[in-house]
Amino acid sequence: MIGVFDSGLGGLTVLTQLKIHYPKLSLLYVADQHYSPYGNKPAELIVQRCRSITQWLVDQGCSVIVVACNTATALAIELLREEFDLPIVGVEPGVKPAALSSQCKKIAVLATENTVSSQRYSELLSRFLPSVTVVSQRCVGLADAIEHSSEQLPRLIKKYCQPLVAEGVDHIVLGCTHYPLITDQILTALGKPVAIVDTGRAVANYAFHCYQQLGIQPRIAETAIYTTSAAEQCKAMLLNYELLQPLRNVPVYALAHSELTC
Repeated sequence: MIGVFDSGLGGLTVLTQLKIHYPKLSLLYVADQHYSPYGNKPAELIVQRCRSITQWLVDQGCSVIVVACNTATALAIELLREEFDLPIVGVEPGVKPAALSSQCKKIAVLATENTVSSQRYSELLSRFLPSVTVVSQRCVGLADAIEHSSEQLPRLIKKYCQPLVAEGVDHIVLGCTHYPLITDQILTALGKPVAIVDTGRAVANYAFHCYQQLGIQPRIAETAIYTTSAAEQCKAMLLNYELLQPLRNVPVYALAHSELTC
């Protein structure tokens, strides 16, 4: 079984890719919605939540863990890999494919405050600078607006996309797993052809590769979603996005905070 987690709905974009392309896998997802979004939370809290959730997923029998959150990956994945003896797959902005494909050698990354401020992100950019110009757009409040389908969402999309048009970038990297849920709105706000880079499929492929390497034979394929908030609310939020419709019949359960201690 592969375990996947995020602060909320965003990691479901990775779970969807796994479910579509590897239907024989059993999948277990945790949406830590009580603490969503991670993008503006203290690093210490995020690390503690990542430890607790990873331990719970391991206790349920997961043999591969996907940290389907850019912020959690940036702040906690190295520690998780030190503490847990199993493959742990992270996500990071797809700067490499964008940089290699860009004709004008100018790309943008949409990401949370914590991701842009992280050392891991700085190290990622350093591999491509100065041959490629990278515009890092801190999207304060965007993941939370997506999570709750906020009325502020159109305003925030416009706010963060318009400067990128002025910059003349030809590729935009989605540096948060929530952002693929609004790809169409982003393209509309840009008002011109721009390539969108989303690493969700690549992450799913690599997670499956790690699972194969373990030599485990899949049993009955089952998928379940757990939330640290209200299950009914999580299910309703999930149904707001077309991209997540392959998960519409997946059961959603509430996960008590007392079960997430390590």
